[in-house]
Amino acid sequence: MHLIANSDEYKNFIVKFTYSDSYQENLIYAPYPAEFGGMGYRVCFVAPDFLQESNKVTTLAELQKYTIGQGINWPDTKIIRANNINVTEVQYSKSLFSMTDKGRFDFFCRGLTEPGWEMKKFGRDFPLVLNTSFVLRYNLPRFFYTNKNNKAAIKRIALGLKRALEDGSAHAYYQSLYKDYIDYVQLEKRTIIDLDNPDLRFIDNTYQNYIIPINKI
Repeated sequence: MHLIANSDEYKNFIVKFTYSDSYQENLIYAPYPAEFGGMGYRVCFVAPDFLQESNKVTTLAELQKYTIGQGINWPDTKIIRANNINVTEVQYSKSLFSMTDKGRFDFFCRGLTEPGWEMKKFGRDFPLVLNTSFVLRYNLPRFFYTNKNNKAAIKRIALGLKRALEDGSAHAYYQSLYKDYIDYVQLEKRTIIDLDNPDLRFIDNTYQNYIIPINKI
């Protein structure tokens, strides 16, 4: 998808990417966040025999004693490392479930809407449980991108997103899709551990006006 967007092989090719400063050379984006920044909130799977110990973690300093498993090239890996947390990268995403179960690393962290359906899909194969003591929070906005030659298309998309965000219809639709999954992770019972994202030097900060607070997401 990066190659297609960069080459402008298809006119008005639109793709959703997690923001990176490195995309600025050939791509442009609508500065309104998909998922309201929800992918920047992460809760973590752990092995059952590690749950009690994991639930003692409520600060960044405590988390830095452990290791988090990540897929290769996941966009938040460098955020986690930049905050001095040990990371083990794995080539195949499904392997992260079995490797967490076997204790190859301590935490396997997912976006808010992911654990609910992943437990249904993989729970019988990998008897993982969710840590309940903390939620990671960092700026990880995702935007709709296209090649710089498609300015009219991205302008139309930006206008539609702005209208949907400001009249509440986008949030209503988001909740219709994900509310049960968000309720599943019980955010209100967790301590927030904030991480810094070093890859936001050139971002248009318009998106911050549309990030939903954790108690309203």
